Amino acid sequence: MRMIITWSGLVRLLRRRVVLGLIFGLSLTYCAISLLAHE
Repeated sequence: MRMIITWSGLVRLLRRRVVLGLIFGLSLTYCAISLLAHE
């Protein structure tokens, strides 16, 4: 039972980290593309 609880918490943390990583990566790529487009 404890294993299931820790697993759900781990998945929740991973999901949050993945979402943050995706947003960060998208913003970085957008900045890079805009900089390249200006030059």
